[in-house]
Amino acid sequence: MSQKAALQILMRLLSVLVTLLLIASIMFVWVRVLPANPYSLAVPHDPRVQLTQEQLDQLHRDFNDSLIEQYPRYVWKMISGGFLSQESYSYGKTLGAVLGIDGWLTLFLFTMTVGISFLVAMAFGVLTAMAKRKIVGTLFSGVGLMLMSLPSIVVSILLLHFFVGEWNLFPACGPWGPHSPRAWNIERIADFIYHSILPLTTLILPCAGGFFLVVSGSRPYALNVNAKLSGFTKENASWGNRNPRLSVWLSKAIPNIQLFSAFAIGSVILTEYVFSYHGAAWDLVLSLYRGDLPLAEGCFFTLALMVVVSNLFLDLLIAYRPSVLDSPQTAELSPDFTPGGAAAESHVFDIDRILFHTKDILSKFFRSATGIVGFSLFFFMCVIAAIGPSLYTYAPYIYPQEDFWPAFLTGAGSPVWSAAITATIVGVVGFLAGLLCGLIGKSYSYPVQLLADFALSMPLIAGVMLTGFTVGAPDFFMTISLVAVSLSAASVIVVRDGVNSTRMSLQSNQARSAGVSGRRVSLSSLLPAALSRTFFAMKFAAIIGIMTVVTLDFLGFTGWGSWGHILRDAFDQAAFVTGELDWTLLPVVCIVLLVFGTYMIFDRLERIVLEKFGSGSLQ
Repeated sequence: MSQKAALQILMRLLSVLVTLLLIASIMFVWVRVLPANPYSLAVPHDPRVQLTQEQLDQLHRDFNDSLIEQYPRYVWKMISGGFLSQESYSYGKTLGAVLGIDGWLTLFLFTMTVGISFLVAMAFGVLTAMAKRKIVGTLFSGVGLMLMSLPSIVVSILLLHFFVGEWNLFPACGPWGPHSPRAWNIERIADFIYHSILPLTTLILPCAGGFFLVVSGSRPYALNVNAKLSGFTKENASWGNRNPRLSVWLSKAIPNIQLFSAFAIGSVILTEYVFSYHGAAWDLVLSLYRGDLPLAEGCFFTLALMVVVSNLFLDLLIAYRPSVLDSPQTAELSPDFTPGGAAAESHVFDIDRILFHTKDILSKFFRSATGIVGFSLFFFMCVIAAIGPSLYTYAPYIYPQEDFWPAFLTGAGSPVWSAAITATIVGVVGFLAGLLCGLIGKSYSYPVQLLADFALSMPLIAGVMLTGFTVGAPDFFMTISLVAVSLSAASVIVVRDGVNSTRMSLQSNQARSAGVSGRRVSLSSLLPAALSRTFFAMKFAAIIGIMTVVTLDFLGFTGWGSWGHILRDAFDQAAFVTGELDWTLLPVVCIVLLVFGTYMIFDRLERIVLEKFGSGSLQ
């Protein structure tokens, strides 16, 4: 192993430790700083649970020492695994005994979901790239968007309705009990797989669709990078092969997939709850309902650790990919991409030129069918969100024929606002911070990478649930803003990498054309790269914002009154068994249309920027 490779591994492991330190610090703030009386959180809320005097004295010491004394003790307990020796009030066992079984169940769901979704996305991404007809890529993209737009709630209810209620093919719950004493054998393994089919299907369908869109959306940037590495221009490029190097493609797709890895944990929480799949995510929901603080902290840290290890593995996959993936291939370049052409020229920052191109981009957007449809869908949802609260005040309902329309109209506000707020914050922060980090260079933006690792490792939905447990019902705008800031970290990395790649290419072109080393690249030369990558991040961040609101309302930890409440009522009334799903159809359709509209808006803007500028500058 070379010294450089060893240093990279050391730095990556250091970032993992820093990430776990930050996660433990956030948990410390949640429990000991934000609530008015943290000691009351640690005392069991269930009157059936009685602590000994020794246990009460220990809790008193833990929560009444000064924060300066508590902080290092708490952080070391979480990072070193000392929290596993704590006792869960709900089970009467140590967390090590509980998570030693339940944690593996959640790890199985999470690993299988991410792994299978990634392999399916890469396979269909390659098939789409190899297809000679554009209609194939359009069809696959449409199917992927449809799968991603279906909330896990909807998928689970449909699977329960048909495979459990109608056909009675699979069980409606997870495998056995949470702590079955039976030894592992062939029969038990088969039973475990049998009970895991529906939960895995619920997770894989939306995630595979999202992963495919990420992979296929990363291909244009991989093509450009592949062309730069090979020294191609429009004159000498081969138009017979339209595939970038697979290694380059992976390096562009995997950082974006890490954004979905954190969201996949949220889907696991929902799926385990719906199917009573007794894993660590199910224990987290149980602990929050029962007020079991040790179990809640242990489950949350376990889920975060899974995401940290997943991101570490994906990073190592980029850095140490098999050499067979690096075999040189020719790449087809877009007609407007010329590495040694006008993009190498230097331009001053001209606000008139930028305004001119902004008007041109908007004009092309509203002249395209995709742009009009996307804008119309989102505008229609905004109208529903605007008129709903003025007509009704949301209240949970029991009889759908009487209260459906008030719930439906008022339920549009939260998803629409979440999409708008998330996309705005992610776009502004990602564009400005990513452009700045790209200008100063990757080596100087390492702290940004650490913050991104921390943000991507936080289970967003679990974090909001734990916050609601400690400080009460979470405020909508504060919660969505925090989710958006976390997603902005990924946007900063995505934009930074695109800007940094373009800057290095332009400097190299300056050196070849002038015979000296390239020194400066104007800001206007980097704006198209930053803008296209910003739109790429915004289209996925907005969807995650929508799904987060719907999922949290379904789980019952918020009172925002979104369409998730209607789906929760359908689930509580066993609509999947009775077959009365007609009153859930309209909210599901609106969720899908809202996701379609937001995705189409930002995807079309991204494509217009790529078609107009490629990786060049504002001409």
